[in-house]
Amino acid sequence: MYAPFAPRFAYEVRISPKRHVNRITELENKELLDLAKAIKYILVRLKKIGASYNMYFRNAPKGKFLHFHVKINPRLFPWGGFEYETGCVINAVSPETAAGFYRKR
Repeated sequence: MYAPFAPRFAYEVRISPKRHVNRITELENKELLDLAKAIKYILVRLKKIGASYNMYFRNAPKGKFLHFHVKINPRLFPWGGFEYETGCVINAVSPETAAGFYRKR
């Protein structure tokens, strides 16, 4: 679990298994349990600040060698005209601040 560098959304987080897998169906039972625990941990943290979110499960397309991961994008701030017009998102929360938020218990 990590806060990506230069995220589009405040408190965006990604979860990747340590072992390379292309698809969620390749995870072993222990890895699935660890993934579920990580997702629950993040969602509990986001609930404390009243954040809605979008969650994406990114599987590699058939024939591609890409790393499966889960991406959670909190939706704390509405997009303004700048974001809608340019497609560029202004994120006022640094990755370091987001990482610190998820480390606190």
